[in-house]
Amino acid sequence: MRRREFIATGCIACLGAGSLSALLSSCAEGDLISGKMVEGSITVPLPGPGTVHIVRADGFPDEIALVRGHDGEFHALLLRCTHADNPLRRDGEGFSCSLHGSRFNLEGRVTHGPATRPLRAMKVSIIGDSVTLSPDS
Repeated sequence: MRRREFIATGCIACLGAGSLSALLSSCAEGDLISGKMVEGSITVPLPGPGTVHIVRADGFPDEIALVRGHDGEFHALLLRCTHADNPLRRDGEGFSCSLHGSRFNLEGRVTHGPATRPLRAMKVSIIGDSVTLSPDS
């Protein structure tokens, strides 16, 4: 195998493994919930036990972390880096950006730069057995 073929093959394998790893880590460490987007808001079923739930909604470009705090209340964080607008993935006790290494805790605060702004929060409303997430005004 020539050097160029080796490098190309290695890069493809690494990209595939990295994508699979990111997908599995976000699903493995947080329950995945499918949501419906209606008039700018996303509605999901009230999640069961667990601290972090990852919300994906058709028609919405980003994942959202629905986090249950120590007090039992939910808060929602847009999983998009505030430094370079890159998607975030679940990583241990928070979220990380694969682009420049920014890290955020479960409250959305920056724990490692280069990001300096916290994650964007979304408004959480619970009605019956549903949770509605909408842009925080």
